Amino acid sequence: MSPDYIVFTDASVKLDGDKNTSAYAAVLLNCKSKQYTVIGDILHHRSICFCEGWAIYQGLRYMNHIRKKAGKKHVKVLVVTDSKLNVQIITDWIHNKWDTSDWYHWKKQSRGDVQNQDLYRMITRVLNNPHMKIRIVHMRGHANKNKTKRKRIIGELAKADITLSDDLVSMFIEMNTLADKTAHSQVTEQLKNPGKYPKLKYKKGAQLYH
Repeated sequence: MSPDYIVFTDASVKLDGDKNTSAYAAVLLNCKSKQYTVIGDILHHRSICFCEGWAIYQGLRYMNHIRKKAGKKHVKVLVVTDSKLNVQIITDWIHNKWDTSDWYHWKKQSRGDVQNQDLYRMITRVLNNPHMKIRIVHMRGHANKNKTKRKRIIGELAKADITLSDDLVSMFIEMNTLADKTAHSQVTEQLKNPGKYPKLKYKKGAQLYH
């Protein structure tokens, strides 16, 4: 797969007494023009798994907005996340390990309710968009040396059958880092100035943006 766009997603959670907060971020890169868009927001008191999943959801929703604005009927999209759990959920558990026969009451194999299932229903709808061919890959987000990171990323992309030019590999590293920094900076800012960020209200465990 040679993607038209790459969506880099990340999240951050900080535990600081009663000031616990969290945030998500996504960076959307146009592989042809090399232009990119950064989105993100504070989420408050959410688990890291939820925030990482929310970043994937919002990144793909905004990707579809960009696609429509550009007048493109079909696009190939690569989603990059360092959340191995969310990759497992999206690519395996929803299809093979969860009972989703009742669309509004998903169950685990143990018959317990699936956590954050409203979020994963929304992700499923976005993934089923016929105008976007989507591949989601897990990519470890951090490495100490740039050369080591580059070599590792090239190897992991090849393993996932993803083809990128040398200049896009360089941007891949930069944009992946930017998503991480954006999520962390939002959390840091919120903890410094809690009065500026009112707590969001959630419906069934997620704030619904439609």
